[in-house]
Amino acid sequence: MSLDTRDPRDSAYDHEYWLHRCEGFHVESPDGDMGTVRGLRFLDSIKPELLEVRSGFLGRRSLLIPVERVEEIIPERKLIILQAQAPDAGAD
Repeated sequence: MSLDTRDPRDSAYDHEYWLHRCEGFHVESPDGDMGTVRGLRFLDSIKPELLEVRSGFLGRRSLLIPVERVEEIIPERKLIILQAQAPDAGAD
């Protein structure tokens, strides 16, 4: 019996799998670097609803980003790419 020592990042795990394991991943938006995922926020379910992202000088700023904005997760690069943020629907 052999032990499977392959890195799970090299496999076909799905988006949901990596969303639960993205702490430490770098976050980029169409506007540039956002910071690093420091935690996940769960509100009313077992699925994460918000990414807690540390940004700014020495990571002093904390951003909460809805997981719906995650466009792509690239595990081998420890990278999350966000969609562009939609403008406010009610803004004039």
